[in-house]
Amino acid sequence: MVASHTSLAESNPEPPRSRTLPDSGSSSEKEEEQTPSREVRDEGRVRERKREWDRRSSCSAQTASSSRLSSVGDDSANKSETSVTPSGAKGIADSPVYSIAAFQEKYHEYDLLGEGGCGCVFAGFRRADNLPVAIKHISRQNHICTHFDENGKLVFSEVAIMARVASKKSSCVALLDWYLLEHELILVMERPVPSMDLFMYINTKCKRPMTEGMAKVIMKQLVTAAVGLAKKGVYHRDIKTENVLMETNSDSPRIHLIDFGFSVLAEKNASYDVFYGTAEHLPPEWYTQGSYRVESLTVWQIGVVLFEILHKGMFETQEYMQLKKRSRRKLSEGCQDFLNKCLTVSPEQRPTLDRLRYHPWLRIPKK
Repeated sequence: MVASHTSLAESNPEPPRSRTLPDSGSSSEKEEEQTPSREVRDEGRVRERKREWDRRSSCSAQTASSSRLSSVGDDSANKSETSVTPSGAKGIADSPVYSIAAFQEKYHEYDLLGEGGCGCVFAGFRRADNLPVAIKHISRQNHICTHFDENGKLVFSEVAIMARVASKKSSCVALLDWYLLEHELILVMERPVPSMDLFMYINTKCKRPMTEGMAKVIMKQLVTAAVGLAKKGVYHRDIKTENVLMETNSDSPRIHLIDFGFSVLAEKNASYDVFYGTAEHLPPEWYTQGSYRVESLTVWQIGVVLFEILHKGMFETQEYMQLKKRSRRKLSEGCQDFLNKCLTVSPEQRPTLDRLRYHPWLRIPKK
């Protein structure tokens, strides 16, 4: 159950997201199978994501003439459906009513970019000016967090949160439009080009583990983004390499946080006994106390991201706790200290986001 002091109504909780590949075969066969080694699981995960990346790469070669508009419900094509615009959301269309026809008239949608725990994302562009966009489809049969705004109107939390964090200096992808249809919720977001998520970058572009210097540039932006969200009362709850989008058109990459499907509006000390996010990244206190605080969770997940980009491997909390696993490579004293502080098993001993922001390792010398 979610803590009562939060303003979000998070009903119908789903299990934490798992990064492992789906099992195949009968249940009896599963029982006889041996647990795959870490290396096999890591390689399988990379192969699966590379296949996804191949699909993404093919998107960039597509033109308008080769479009494939995804189905958004055949039986809803002739129905007028409503979309509510969050108050104060800059850049989001303010027309109160939309239909599927209006969506198709404004946006062109083609190939699949990826699938996640909350929905499918397709590449597309805005017809008026060819602006690249990402279009996320969320079935209304899935778990979708909601809350009531100041006017007592029911609003989808992902929409409300993205509207709240919107700004020109934001490190989060901008929400441009959203459509509430009979069978699904459609979110239209900016799509930086060229870009790829951090997981794909470190597993397809980096022949060796990322250098500390490069990692520092990324982590400084990630910590700054988390601090900025926290100041607005927003906690992502599923920060991981797959949810960090990196622009790849310069030597000094710019990152964006994506996928706010499990985000929450809360105070930094808010405690929860229901976890939304990636199962392998459950914080240690979840196993020992059955609950977690959102700020401590955020710091833990920042450490997980740093661990994975420095080692090109998959982090699992239980393995980390059981084997007392530490870094497999030689790191600078500052980097090791930053990593150890984030991945401190005791949440009371982890630094706050503000303290983490000023860690000496994050200082980048001026050129």
